Amino acid sequence: MQSWERRCPNGHAVRSDVAFCPQCGTPIASSASAPTCPFGHPVAPGASFCAQCGAGVGPADPPAATASSQQWSAPISSYPPPPPQGYVAPTSIPSAPQYVPFAHQPTSGLAIASLVVSLVWVYWVNSVVALVLGIVALHQIKERHERGRGMAIAAIVISAVSLGIGLIFVIFLIVAVSSSNSTTVNTALRHVVGSRPR
Repeated sequence: MQSWERRCPNGHAVRSDVAFCPQCGTPIASSASAPTCPFGHPVAPGASFCAQCGAGVGPADPPAATASSQQWSAPISSYPPPPPQGYVAPTSIPSAPQYVPFAHQPTSGLAIASLVVSLVWVYWVNSVVALVLGIVALHQIKERHERGRGMAIAAIVISAVSLGIGLIFVIFLIVAVSSSNSTTVNTALRHVVGSRPR
């Protein structure tokens, strides 16, 4: 048989073995000396915190809740304590990209040689050698991904200009020799070619 000997604060009849009113859900203060939290939830004897709301359990008779005197306790957390300061879990930080030093590309030796040979004047023979070295250097630079493309192009241009000047000079010599009747041309050619007067 059910005993309806208690009432909730709202006046509903409540059984003696329940802690909350089944109609309005209001906590029921028990007449026994069982400890309760500040919000009226029943707490197991010897417990320091309420299992339902996490509020701290004070003396057997909870103080009257007023706006100025009500103190809230931090709820109990089932989470582990935070890690010590300065510690970072390995899985929480993404790995940073590794530094890879820049691989220095070598300069093509043929490009350097073609530029040097194109600048040295040896009766236009070097211009042909520099032109060949520059063309070979361009192909080698493209295949091996080397540096020195600008030097190879400069050597090719200098060699081509030098060969062009040499070709103009040879044509001038042929014209001058064919018209050997002119003494002015012969004298000019002797000074250019470097022949000494006898």
